[in-house]
Amino acid sequence: MRTRSIIRQLAAKIDLLLCGIAVILISTECLADQKPRASCSTLLRKLLMDHIPATEVRLRTKRNIGPSPNHVGYGGPKGSISIRYNSDTRSPIRIEISETHFPFQGIRGEAFEYEGQKYRILNIGNRGKLEDRQIIDEAFEKATHNDSYRNFDIVSIGHRARGYEFISNFQNKIETMVYGVYRKKKGFLQSHDFTQIRLFDKVAPNFDLYVLIKDPGIATEKMTAKQFENSALMTIRVAYNKSLNPESPSIINRTLEFRQGLPHELRSQTEENIQYIWGKLDDENIPIAELTRYVKFQEVAKPLRDAMLYRVFSSARDPENPVKFFIGSADQEIREKVMKPWRFRTLAPFQTGQEQTPEFIMFLDTETKEFSHTLDDLHTSSKMVIKK
Repeated sequence: MRTRSIIRQLAAKIDLLLCGIAVILISTECLADQKPRASCSTLLRKLLMDHIPATEVRLRTKRNIGPSPNHVGYGGPKGSISIRYNSDTRSPIRIEISETHFPFQGIRGEAFEYEGQKYRILNIGNRGKLEDRQIIDEAFEKATHNDSYRNFDIVSIGHRARGYEFISNFQNKIETMVYGVYRKKKGFLQSHDFTQIRLFDKVAPNFDLYVLIKDPGIATEKMTAKQFENSALMTIRVAYNKSLNPESPSIINRTLEFRQGLPHELRSQTEENIQYIWGKLDDENIPIAELTRYVKFQEVAKPLRDAMLYRVFSSARDPENPVKFFIGSADQEIREKVMKPWRFRTLAPFQTGQEQTPEFIMFLDTETKEFSHTLDDLHTSSKMVIKK
């Protein structure tokens, strides 16, 4: 793996050197022929964007999730996004969007009944916003003529802003509830640990966030934060290693595509440990989903729990977002009581810095008989839960 990494680095440097030589030649040709500056600029920008990785060309990308446009890292209503390239010196185009399909299917949820009580499985993760992708693409194309290297601000207004703010508020509510459980059950965690956990949660926009709730008798989008908190029974977050921001146009996601490596907080592992993990999984470009924040807020009957887990694991066979490996970390207790019954196997020690509470990276291959058996077990266990 180390040899392959060195070869990739050398190839990238050679490509960059050749690109620099080409820039000099094109600049010289432009000056000699007295070509218009605009055509030369376009030619040079295209050359740079075609040869330099997008992560190097991109000067700044931020998801605006706060109320103050003057605060670093924020910039307007929730659901807004800004993209900046150092190849574009023009003022950014402001694209205001009010149209939305909110409430999304995941927000409406899947209704179930168990022993006379109604329940819902919600998905309040960012991937639900992909239902607005066509709206975003059309607005972007109209404003920029599909110039994928154009600086722009997409700003949510009206119904879209209110819908995306609702999603953000409920995500934050679940986050707060999860941290409350962690503080009680994981006393070794310090304030800086929660800061790091929160950071990883914020910078991984490509995720699903499943929540099992008691049905309060009103539509999810009409619930107050307190009603949501009282109804929530358990949650699990699924983060994906594919570089995708559901709030940006399709053409931009293609431009910014790059290998993130392991998803979510596993990226905090040392390079040596990451290389070891990839060596075990054979291929660093395979689609991986990381399970995190598996927390119960109230007692949950096993058939209900398994109905939600069946929904999570069966998503691996979604043709639009297939998953090869589910991966996650677990301490010794969770490893034995939860992960092994799901047929997860131990991949590597998890370096937490907390030697008194060792953890392990676990994985489940979705193309094995073990995974099929896990799905069958969850489906059988949840048969008493009636889908409405």
